[in-house]
Amino acid sequence: MKKVVEKICLAIALLTFATASALFAFAADLPFTDVKKGAWYESAVETVYTEGIMEGKAEGKFAPNSPMTRAELVTVLCRLSGDDADGKGEALSFADTKKSAWYADYVAWAAESGIVAGYEDNTFKPNAPVLRCELAKMFVTFLEYMKITEKGTALVDSFADADSFPKWAAGYIESLRETGLMGGDDSGNFKPKSNASRAEIATVITRLLPLMEKEDNTEPPVTDPDEDPPVDEPDDFVRWSPGVVMRLAKKQEPFETVGNFYAKEINWRLYVPENYDSAKKYPVFLFLHGSGECGTDNTNQLNRMIFHLYNQPNSSIRNAICIYPQTPGGWDSATLYALMEHVASQYSTDTDRYYVMGLSMGGYGTWDIIAEYPDYFAAAVPICGGCDFGTAEVLADMPIYIVHGAKDGVVPVYYSREMYKALKAAGSTSVIYEELPDYDHNAWDYVTMHEEILVWMFEQTREGRK
Repeated sequence: MKKVVEKICLAIALLTFATASALFAFAADLPFTDVKKGAWYESAVETVYTEGIMEGKAEGKFAPNSPMTRAELVTVLCRLSGDDADGKGEALSFADTKKSAWYADYVAWAAESGIVAGYEDNTFKPNAPVLRCELAKMFVTFLEYMKITEKGTALVDSFADADSFPKWAAGYIESLRETGLMGGDDSGNFKPKSNASRAEIATVITRLLPLMEKEDNTEPPVTDPDEDPPVDEPDDFVRWSPGVVMRLAKKQEPFETVGNFYAKEINWRLYVPENYDSAKKYPVFLFLHGSGECGTDNTNQLNRMIFHLYNQPNSSIRNAICIYPQTPGGWDSATLYALMEHVASQYSTDTDRYYVMGLSMGGYGTWDIIAEYPDYFAAAVPICGGCDFGTAEVLADMPIYIVHGAKDGVVPVYYSREMYKALKAAGSTSVIYEELPDYDHNAWDYVTMHEEILVWMFEQTREGRK
């Protein structure tokens, strides 16, 4: 089944993103010297560049008047779709398109999706400029693939040069006109055989984005409190809902487990701050998902809680190295410790500022790993998880922020209540417990709405425990 629009509103988030730029350290001015202030395409270029949909052609240049190649356009369409094209290039069959080319996966995606079909001689001509008639076909078939039926306001009633349209393209050009995505020149001509410029394509995209938003403006349904829908992965940013966007945590090669009997390898993602500097030392944040995100797709662990933590105004995870593992069935402390040590061997980390947070099954995992390695972490936030009360003594000097819903029908609140009592009895002066009277097994929602918890966690240091 084709992916629906809930996965593709990449740039819709820009509308909120632009008004809340103070929340994002990575917001920046356009770096292009050839995009002049007040140019008719300036706003469109800003949108497609800031959202990672289109890039520059050379250092400091967007080349707004240059034609876009066919390979570049299918790359842009794939980014808009939110589909994962990784590895699809192995199935390429066009005679002039190498499987090792940078665009191979995107061309294969477009062919598989029915957006392109190539030429009669079995070529794709990846480096050829996109003609305006070809652009019409690609965008119309893209709309069909994405099942977008919304239309904007047509910019013209008809094209003056309609009699010159190639027969195969006439229907596509008319459909494109009806959507309001493209108009004609000052004389009312469409000019089907002219090259489509990068500025024109950027403008078409910005007109397309509101149609995508109208097609699906609701949150994905959640049937189980501990099970979140999957998140797709465009190149630079991912969106949970309009206004909730974060930089992508990149997929890593599977990590060999140490003692996990569920699998020999676990998948994981790594987030590294955009302006990473090896001369600095970075805190490390380990996040353990719940049972609803178990699997091997290396996607579901990026649940909505991560997105909302990232978007908190004072969110420290934007400036931390974040590890997001995915387990097929259970957490193993030795494996997680080895994974963190692996990351520490590759990046400059602050060993006094290692943190762990987990929800539900990940709450159990959080309790387990801090008990197994009590001197390793600066602080922990176990959310609606169970634990072994007998470990309280070894955890007595660790800053721990416990959160649990009083009405939890999945993991009884008894565990957190009793562990809090055990920690206090062991002499802990740095444990905090919040029992939420109106929450069931969704205490993580409370954490996302109370940024002081994350702020508190990142203020803790191992040095401060000594």
